[in-house]
Amino acid sequence: MEKININNLKLLKETIEIMDSVHHPKILEILKLNNIHISSNRNGCFINMNHFTENIIELLNNFINYINIQEKTLGAVENAKKNIEEAYFNNNKKDNKEITPIFHNEC
Repeated sequence: MEKININNLKLLKETIEIMDSVHHPKILEILKLNNIHISSNRNGCFINMNHFTENIIELLNNFINYINIQEKTLGAVENAKKNIEEAYFNNNKKDNKEITPIFHNEC
């Protein structure tokens, strides 16, 4: 069996714990597909990370990176949406007509 760096396992554990819980079922699915035993009770799911291989760690890190990229992309889209909404739809004036400045030319 491959020897895994304990610090990498701790970092992986902490990263997974702070992730939104909506992503945890996919992580469990990855582990189940790789024959990692998962114990569960009313307090949650428990996994013996001593049985992790480099391949499993890579699969989990790839999934975490994918989620991080998706969240950044979603954040950028939401910011763009908010900016468009503020610029075009949240005008406090009674109508949303474009205001065109009128210049007086004194000759």
